[in-house]
Amino acid sequence: MDVREATKSDYPAIAAVYNAAYPADSYRTTAADIQQWDESLSPRYKSRRLVAWVEESVVGVVHAFIPLDHYHPQKFAFFFAVHPSHQGRGIGAGLYDHFLVRLRDDDPISLRTMARDDMQTGIRFLTTRGYAE
Repeated sequence: MDVREATKSDYPAIAAVYNAAYPADSYRTTAADIQQWDESLSPRYKSRRLVAWVEESVVGVVHAFIPLDHYHPQKFAFFFAVHPSHQGRGIGAGLYDHFLVRLRDDDPISLRTMARDDMQTGIRFLTTRGYAE
């Protein structure tokens, strides 16, 4: 697995990962949605997106950002997804570790995320890493 900063050319693959990881969501993510999000952010609102690659395919993504509803330069939220066909192989753990290293430069004092009640694997992943409700 390789991890790198996402580029605009990754948007379709990122959308595919999100949609595969969260198939029950009524809202489907598109490459255009991701592009619009990135282009609409003020530079004040830091945003960082990493992708995990396996055999030339994006199989995971993590997106950290300063929430628009309450600005603080060191408080981040993040979304995280691994394609279901690659879950349980350590890709999420590796991607998360890379994410923490890359985010260190921003000196975060808090990280928030969300997990759906029906996705127990994701909840275990987060609680193992110290997250709580």
